[in-house]
Parts: sequence; structure tokens; C-alpha cells
Amino acid sequence: MIDDGSGKVSLHGDLNYSSSQYFEVLNIPRLRQKSYVLLSGHIDWESADGRWTASVWGKNLTNKFYFTSRVDLLAGFGFDYNHVGTPRTYGVTVGTKF
Repeated sequence: MIDDGSGKVSLHGDLNYSSSQYFEVLNIPRLRQKSYVLLSGHIDWESADGRWTASVWGKNLTNKFYFTSRVDLLAGFGFDYNHVGTPRTYGVTVGTKF
């Protein structure tokens, strides 16, 4: 945290690791999700009087492609259902106290 008299600034990083996994009981190799890492973070600022705050944040900063679920529908419908994880997302949050 840095405090220069006009406010406080802090930097926060977040690293999440998910190991390799199967989404079905039969452990079908084509539906396996390989292990992956997600990197996120935010920079926060708070005014000296504590009345104002601002945060610049980003999630999945490396834009890693990954699945959160997969279902074998090949035999019945001719395809696999795949639910993809959230891509790179970023934004700004601003707040005040009355």
C-alpha cells in the first residue's frame, strides 16, 4: 500500500490453479479439461478522507480458454455440450460514502 497524503493506493493479484479434470463418470478422454491457471488483479485507491474509492480490475487477464462443464451428447444428438469459462473481463468501480 502506498500513502502519499492524497490517498492510499494498493495492488492485489490473484492466481487460481485448476487441476486436470473429467466432467463425466466414464472419464471420456475427449471431454477432459487440462489443468489451467487464471490470473486476475485489481488496483484500488481510497481518498485521504476515506470518502471516495476507485478500483481498476481485470479477471482472466491472459484470456485463457477453458471449460466449466462438458457433456457427452454424441450418441443421442451428434455433438458434445461444452460450457466455456468467462473470457478476459475488466472494468472500473467507483464509490463514495455519504
